[in-house]
Amino acid sequence: MAESNGSGNAVIIKQLRIIEIERDLELQPRAEQNDDLVKEYIADLEQGDTFPPVEVVWDDHHYWLWDGFTRCAAYEQHSEQGDLAEIEVRVTRGTRRDALLKSLAANSKHAVVTVDFVVERLVESVTG
Repeated sequence: MAESNGSGNAVIIKQLRIIEIERDLELQPRAEQNDDLVKEYIADLEQGDTFPPVEVVWDDHHYWLWDGFTRCAAYEQHSEQGDLAEIEVRVTRGTRRDALLKSLAANSKHAVVTVDFVVERLVESVTG
C-alpha cells in the first residue's frame, strides 16, 4: 500500500523480516530499552493485539529504524522465529541522517530523553 507523507515522498506499508531492519542504537535517542514495556507489549501480542507499523527510512541499501525499537524487540521475542519474524513497517525514502532527525523529533516529547542527549545527537548528525 502506498500513501503520501505530506512532503511529496511516497510512503509504503509492507512486511519486513526484523533481521532486515537496521536497529542502530545511535538512532534510538533513549538511554536504554524499557524491558518492562517490551514484556507488556509481548503480553499484548499474546492476547492478539496489533500495533501500528514501525517507521523506517530506506536509502537503497538499508531500512533504518527510527520509531518502533520497543515494538521490534517485542515482536522478535514473541515470535518463535526470532529476528526472522516479520513486522509491518511504514517506509519512506531518505538517508540514515534523515532517520536520526525523525527519531529525535518523534522522541523529543518523551521524558526519558534528556535535552543534552538530543543536542548531542543533533550535533553528531550535523558534524558527522
